[in-house]
Amino acid sequence: MSSSSLTDAGPTAIEGALGATTTTPGNPALLSQLVISTSLVFQVNLFIYGVIVVLIVYRIPHLIGLFGTSSEWYNGHFLRYVTPRRSKAARAREKVARAMQRNDSARTVVGDDPMDPSKDIPMVEYLRHPNNGRRRALEANPHSRKTFLFPTHVPAVPAALRSLLSASRARGLVPGYSAAQLLVLILYFIVLLYATLYRSNPFIDATRPAWVAVSQIPFVLVMAQKNNVFGWLLGLGYEKLNYLHRFAGRLVVIGSNLHALFYVYRWTAAGTFTQYIALPKNAWGMVMLVAIDVLCVFSTSLWRQKAYTIFIWSHTIAVIMLLPAIYMHQPSLWIYAIISGAVFALDRVLRLAKTRITTAILTPQSSDGIVRVHVPSVNAGWRAGQHVRLRVLSMGGHMGLFGWTEVHPFTIASASASASASGGSGDGLVLLVKKAGDWTEGLGRLAASHRDRLRQRRRELRRESGEKHVPEDDEYDFVEDQDIGVSVRVWLEGPYGGCGRTVAASFSAALIVCGGSGISFGLGLLHDLAAKDAAGESRLKYIELVWVVPEQHALDDSALAELVELVDESNFSRSRHGNGHTEVKVGVWFTRAVTAVGTGRFKNALVAMAKQQTSSSEELDLEDVDVSTRPVGVHPGVVVSPGRPKLGKSLDTLITRAVSMGPGEEEGSGPKGVIVGVCGPRELGDEVVKVVGSVERSRRDQVGGIEIHEETFGM
Repeated sequence: MSSSSLTDAGPTAIEGALGATTTTPGNPALLSQLVISTSLVFQVNLFIYGVIVVLIVYRIPHLIGLFGTSSEWYNGHFLRYVTPRRSKAARAREKVARAMQRNDSARTVVGDDPMDPSKDIPMVEYLRHPNNGRRRALEANPHSRKTFLFPTHVPAVPAALRSLLSASRARGLVPGYSAAQLLVLILYFIVLLYATLYRSNPFIDATRPAWVAVSQIPFVLVMAQKNNVFGWLLGLGYEKLNYLHRFAGRLVVIGSNLHALFYVYRWTAAGTFTQYIALPKNAWGMVMLVAIDVLCVFSTSLWRQKAYTIFIWSHTIAVIMLLPAIYMHQPSLWIYAIISGAVFALDRVLRLAKTRITTAILTPQSSDGIVRVHVPSVNAGWRAGQHVRLRVLSMGGHMGLFGWTEVHPFTIASASASASASGGSGDGLVLLVKKAGDWTEGLGRLAASHRDRLRQRRRELRRESGEKHVPEDDEYDFVEDQDIGVSVRVWLEGPYGGCGRTVAASFSAALIVCGGSGISFGLGLLHDLAAKDAAGESRLKYIELVWVVPEQHALDDSALAELVELVDESNFSRSRHGNGHTEVKVGVWFTRAVTAVGTGRFKNALVAMAKQQTSSSEELDLEDVDVSTRPVGVHPGVVVSPGRPKLGKSLDTLITRAVSMGPGEEEGSGPKGVIVGVCGPRELGDEVVKVVGSVERSRRDQVGGIEIHEETFGM
């Protein structure tokens, strides 16, 4: 917009451009200020987006690294169902089963007689573990040579910058922010402060802060969307960029309110507030201010944690109000309104494209407050560590009248299936939901509703049969009904987040640290790595998973049983194929185990898993299963211990194993580094970062660097 066109338009146009109360058509100072503001804000935005483009270019090699994998590059976008391709091992397993059926009547199967010295030990080992139905490639010829197709390893930074990467992770100055994040926020603030103060005095004219604030609204909206364009280009999940959304949003609120307060004070002092607020453009300015302040007030942690639905809907309604108000208040800022609207609309369209309405099976787990959500009709399309947003389409009853309006994120605890043999089991998408509020508590009641009705009917029949003293909740009910669930319609949206362009299978070793319900992240990652290892697509030679829970009753013993199964698969695979496959160790830690008394149910679950590793004729004393004072090995690779985990020792062991084993067959360039994944409360993430930062430089370089992927939440 040129100065001449503004002059010709007269006082009304200039007042619309500057929001001033006293202007004249020939005021060169005001016209100059308008031109400077328009040009400066545009140049500042070019600089900000130019920096982002530089970062995108820097991240291109990591994108290329994804194409060195069989499935990482096309998974992680849309949920779907595929028919898993059966591997040669699966076909061999079926062939063996058919042969056993043909010979069953003659009882001539090798190893059928437990006293036969010619018994096929691996097959017997497989049959001894009936829960290991998802074993992969275990019946292949142990003497055949496995073909390894290791994924391309692209480190986060060059070797010369590893020390800088370590320093950028430092915590402590501001809780919840790393040194790198703080540096980014400081630089961003300085740029906007320069744009606000350059050749402008906010105490004389508060128009510049408003222009700067409005120019950042598209940036704020981009960083807020689940389908974040910059996130795609940078290879980062939207949650990794959300801190920019929050900080930039606060600056927009400050700039907008400075602008409004300046003119409210000016009009009030002159006694003309009623006259000027009645003008349409100023009335729309007030609508714009209210929308921005509503976004600010309802974005606080109180509303996000205690009333998430109000937080979501207030944001949606306020943004819809804000966008037309920008144009109606100041038509010359139409470009920012259009861009913001396009960003908002694109995200909504992609959310619909990522949505699947299907049936899920809700099963209450033996632990208090844990619900297993199983979706058989969705078995592919995500990457390990990603999450989906879940909405239960149930009105009234246990979920409440408006329960269907709530949507909550949960990490996927299963591996994605694939049309190739390297995919997961294909059993479907699995979520583990822990009670953490009214909505999840209602979900737990809904999941247990059918089971509770069956239990009540069973008790009534026992009483009718004359049995006295029928307990309301006995151990028989727990064992008998633990797999009974209920089917409901659900709205699944995703997948989102995850490890981005970090390919865990390209590293030499991995440490996975989970806190509480963060075990969903660990299970999903471990399932995925097990599938890739069976297909020869993983360089990892050693994985240790550390699970930290407050007390015994907070432990999901079904997840523990699943971990035992995964470790057992790993051990069996290594016994069949040698050391070319991954070794997996699991440590479970009760931070309050010294004073807490384990529940009877959990003790029985530990005994059952321990018996699974021994002969059925062996007696196992219940008194031996007590983790309140000492570690208990429930499996050769799974240990339950009291106290806090020794993460430094675990990481040192990982580095030693990675260095001793090397990068893999037919590669001589040294170890490919250690990946540390952590999912849990912020304090756990800070502890992991501190432990990684304490590793000596020579030790870190010896293993090829240490990278961290962090997912934090409030436990």
